[in-house]
Amino acid sequence: MIREKESLPDMLRSAALVMMSRARTAPKVKGLDLLEMFLLEGEEIKRVADEIIRLGTLADLPYYIRDAQALEKTNAILFIGSKDRVRNLDQCELCGYKTCQQKPKNAPCAYTALELGVALGSALAAAMDYGVDSRLMLSAAKAAQSLGDRKSVV
Repeated sequence: MIREKESLPDMLRSAALVMMSRARTAPKVKGLDLLEMFLLEGEEIKRVADEIIRLGTLADLPYYIRDAQALEKTNAILFIGSKDRVRNLDQCELCGYKTCQQKPKNAPCAYTALELGVALGSALAAAMDYGVDSRLMLSAAKAAQSLGDRKSVV
């Protein structure tokens, strides 16, 4: 007999692997793949939730606390992000500068956000196919960045 609650971690892991595959194979400008992905399970989720609460308390962001409470009830968190690199495209100007060489280093390439959006959409479509509830959370991304800087996650 297979009980749903006992098999949930395996089901979520399978869904996350397909989500990562869909994100990885989403179209990329000039074929440049800059995605970074990782799946957190178990105690790692609590560390992220605790960091969301810390950041939300510091910045007085009540929705961070709400997000942390939701994450404390989940079995897995999939993070998908992208490195930012100049694509050196002629006549692009999406970032507001005539050429990639004129763009300041701290100004992101517009294609980073566009590609990440396509990758996230592809991953969310896979989650839907698996019947897995999923949401995009800025709070979790900020917590992972903060913890990554402190070497607690990734």
